[in-house]
Amino acid sequence: MGARLVDVCTFGLVDTASLSETVSLLQLLLERPRFHQRRGTVRVTAAGDAMTVEVVMDRWTGHWELRDKESVLSGEPGRYVPPAVALLAPEHLPVWGRSHDSWDPVHTERRGQEFTMIAANRYNPVVQCEVSFDARYLVATTFKTPAESVDLVQQSAIV
Repeated sequence: MGARLVDVCTFGLVDTASLSETVSLLQLLLERPRFHQRRGTVRVTAAGDAMTVEVVMDRWTGHWELRDKESVLSGEPGRYVPPAVALLAPEHLPVWGRSHDSWDPVHTERRGQEFTMIAANRYNPVVQCEVSFDARYLVATTFKTPAESVDLVQQSAIV
């Protein structure tokens, strides 16, 4: 007997077996200690090309930066946050089924301190992405779509 699907307002079409895991993950992310700043090294792979970038997310101001060898991209609170930066603040990933997100969660599993979420593309549900979360550090460690893979290589926090 397979898991029964339910339509949940903010979660899209979620199987009931993983709904409690999705809620547990959200609770962890929302209740986590608010570090002043998180820094990380992220590897982004798209169209066969890979690059490593340095990212910074200031939790108090919402300001973020993404640096590669040649340039710096930055943003302000309330604006788009690139997935490479959002790994450090997973609530900014576009996978929570909010009105501005392009992905809706459909399945979440927990194995020890790791969560894995599968989300379906809102406009083409056959297309899916996968996000892995580390519950110890409350960061996302991977964000994989058919177009790109974003992996957290290293992270640190400043209280």
